[in-house]
Amino acid sequence: MKKTLKKLTLFMAIALTLIFSNGLVAKAEGDYDLDPIIEIQAHVQDRGWMGWQHNGVMVGTTGQGLRMEAIQIRLKAPYTNDKNLHIQYRVHVQNKGWMPWVKDGGTAGTVGEALRIEAIQIKVVDNNGNLRSDYRVGYYAHVQNIGWTGSGYDGQTVGTVGQELRMEAICIGVEKIK
Repeated sequence: MKKTLKKLTLFMAIALTLIFSNGLVAKAEGDYDLDPIIEIQAHVQDRGWMGWQHNGVMVGTTGQGLRMEAIQIRLKAPYTNDKNLHIQYRVHVQNKGWMPWVKDGGTAGTVGEALRIEAIQIKVVDNNGNLRSDYRVGYYAHVQNIGWTGSGYDGQTVGTVGQELRMEAICIGVEKIK
């Protein structure tokens, strides 16, 4: 069990590095701030809400065949002081399709309906819903029969639509571009 946990932790660290190796983390001048900007929690089949995690930490489960049913993402202080900064997201839910956009800790998905999240889109926006160019969000998911997906950025779809596959876990990273 400890060996598996160590392997998973190492995998997550490497995967996060790969997410942001698209020129973001690799900049030598320190152009980007990797503070823990957000917190995330997932509502998982038979587990309920699993507790808040920060930037870059996996939420959900892998290897247990459990579906994510809902997710909440919120900004952490001091980022909550910027009244023109919001984390906005929506999910594609079994039998319902794309749900409305929610932001700043709102619940995306369903609770108590036993429906799976199949895909997600996440972005950092201003008060008018416009993408903020001074922040970047990257994310990838663990999906039934697929494993870890490729990365999505700034509102791109991660997961599957129309394939009836459950999203089981997600890892999200947000960074401020200096």
